[in-house]
Amino acid sequence: MPKHSPKGGKSQQNDKAEAERRQIETLKANVTRAVDNVQRLALAGNVSNTERGIKTAQEAMKNPKLPRDFTQIETARLKKLELESYTKATDIAIRKAMNAAKADDVELKYKLVSEAKGLMQKAVSLKAPADFKTSALRMIEAVMLSGSIVKEGPTKAKPLDTAPKPPDRAHMPDTVETPDRAHMPDRVPTPDRAHDQSDVPQA
Repeated sequence: MPKHSPKGGKSQQNDKAEAERRQIETLKANVTRAVDNVQRLALAGNVSNTERGIKTAQEAMKNPKLPRDFTQIETARLKKLELESYTKATDIAIRKAMNAAKADDVELKYKLVSEAKGLMQKAVSLKAPADFKTSALRMIEAVMLSGSIVKEGPTKAKPLDTAPKPPDRAHMPDTVETPDRAHMPDRVPTPDRAHDQSDVPQA
C-alpha cells in the first residue's frame, strides 16, 4: 500500500484549518452586520424594530464557533444601542409633544407626554446617565406649561352635551309664595239685599 507522505497530511490539516477560519470570519461578519443594523435603528429612535434587531443579532451570536471575546464585545454594543434607542425615542416623543402643545392639541400633547415618560423610565432601567432623567423631566415640564391646559369646546373624548340641564336650585325659591292674608278679606262679600234688583216686587 502506498504511504501517505507527512507533507500531504499537513496540507490537508492546513486546508481544514483555513476552511474553519473562513467559516468563523463569515459568522463574525453576519453578527457585525446584524449589530450594525441595530445601530441604524437605534439612532432613528425606532424602539420596536431595535428590539427585534437585537434578538436577531443575539441568535447569530449563539454559534459556539464564534470567539468568546468577539461575542462579549458585540453583546456590549447591543446593550449600548438598546439604551441609545430609548433615549433617542424619549427625545423624539418630547419634541412631538411640544409641537402638539404649540398647536393647542391638548389630547395629543398629554398622550405624547405619557409616552415619553414610559420611554424615559425604560432608559433609566437600562442604566441611562443621571443627567438624562433630569434633562428629560425638565423638557416635559416645559411641554406641560406650553399651550392650553384645558381645551375649550367639545372633543372626541368629550362630545358636546345636548341634553337639557336641570334648573339651578340656588336660584329657585324654597316655597311657593302664597297671598298675604293681611290683604285678603275675611269672607267673600255678598250682594246687598236692599239693592238686589233680583227681588220680585210685592203685588
